[in-house]
Amino acid sequence: MNSRIGWLLGLAAILQCAAVAIAADKLAWQFRPQEKLTATIEQEIVGRAMLDKKEVLTGTRALLRLRWETEKVEAGQGVIVLKFDRLLVVFLGAGQAPVRFDSAAKENPPEAKEVSAALGPLVGAELRMRVEPSGKIASVEVPAETQRLLRRAAASGRLKQIFSPEGIERLLRQAIPRLPEKEIAIEDKWEDEVRAETALGPTKTTHRSTYRGEVVSGSEKRREWTIEPSVTFADGTNKHTGKLALGGEAVDAVTTIAAQSGSGKASFDPVAGRVVSLELRHEMTLETKLPTTATKQQVTTTTKASIQVEK
Repeated sequence: MNSRIGWLLGLAAILQCAAVAIAADKLAWQFRPQEKLTATIEQEIVGRAMLDKKEVLTGTRALLRLRWETEKVEAGQGVIVLKFDRLLVVFLGAGQAPVRFDSAAKENPPEAKEVSAALGPLVGAELRMRVEPSGKIASVEVPAETQRLLRRAAASGRLKQIFSPEGIERLLRQAIPRLPEKEIAIEDKWEDEVRAETALGPTKTTHRSTYRGEVVSGSEKRREWTIEPSVTFADGTNKHTGKLALGGEAVDAVTTIAAQSGSGKASFDPVAGRVVSLELRHEMTLETKLPTTATKQQVTTTTKASIQVEK
């Protein structure tokens, strides 16, 4: 009798372990009409190069705070109205003092006059996007007036990468990570990609995600996954031949991604039904051959995003 009971208990334990092993989660956005949130996106791109045996830093740091309202749910997609609420930009120039503009500041420094004229009018401007339950952005609609303001901002070369219709759409696609279409268990993997036009040529960023499961912090329970970002040129290779704007003219250039590494993570709130945070860091070494010289640069891109209930 004891051996039989022991066998049954052992079988129960095996079945319980099997149930835990195959437990799966379904991550999907839940859209609620008239829900109001605040989305904050930060991105910093810093380049390091050696010039005359000295390290030279160039780069941009940008913060966008967007008011987010779910206008309606249509065909399973959330129709989201986004409104620019705060814009902050810092430029790092080789051998120059940083230039900082903050739309929330009472007064900006004189050296930010050009940036202030370009970005200031964007505060309050709107755009719409349709988001699928998987987090895929089905479309981004930029009204004519917002397009006009973004084109005006993009006329300043330093602002074009982010503050243009294409730049804003790219940034939104980076900040809202794709969720897997099916149920997932711990260690399951999935991929998504973001394409962009850059000064060096068209690129493709691939995010390889690995599910880590539930993480408890105080009274909050989140679902988390790690992300490994990697970059190639649009054709999937690490080398691109094309034109590079230099000194006001386009010159022949061959750019190679010589090395790279990256890491990140994202968090999903299963009660609220939305992604609540994202962090990505990517480093790569770029080697560029020009007709008369060659350069080597270390580029570090850091992206952070959070989507919270509007306060």
